[in-house]
Amino acid sequence: KPVCIAVGSTDPITLAQVAMLRRTRPETAFVAAPNGAVSAKPDATLRPVTLLQATPGPQAQPADVATRFAQGSADWLRRAATLVLTGGATAEAILDRLEIEVLTVQGEALPGMPYCRAGAQGIVTKSGGFGGPDAFVQLTE
Repeated sequence: KPVCIAVGSTDPITLAQVAMLRRTRPETAFVAAPNGAVSAKPDATLRPVTLLQATPGPQAQPADVATRFAQGSADWLRRAATLVLTGGATAEAILDRLEIEVLTVQGEALPGMPYCRAGAQGIVTKSGGFGGPDAFVQLTE
């Protein structure tokens, strides 16, 4: 049941969560997306946890980065059982790209982080500046 975490937020809280996940779970597949551009393609079998992270450059417009990131990460995200979307512009762009129009709230994955369903996928949305440093670790357990 692969989990894909799509990080578009550059909030220090989110960056600390990314760092803790990478330290705690070194087996996590990491896909960098400079300026939102995802160049890597998913393998035939996704790892249990994949972290895709957009890193905007100095001249990048956040909306452009989010759109490019959504386009490039779509192949990864369609194949995951659960998505964790971080950053409002990122979540909006990804849901639009995946043609997900309705999220059915099922409860909370963690306090303040809604767990939703869209078809067969579970989707957690998280504000960039929200959650403890171990939030991503907890969400992937």
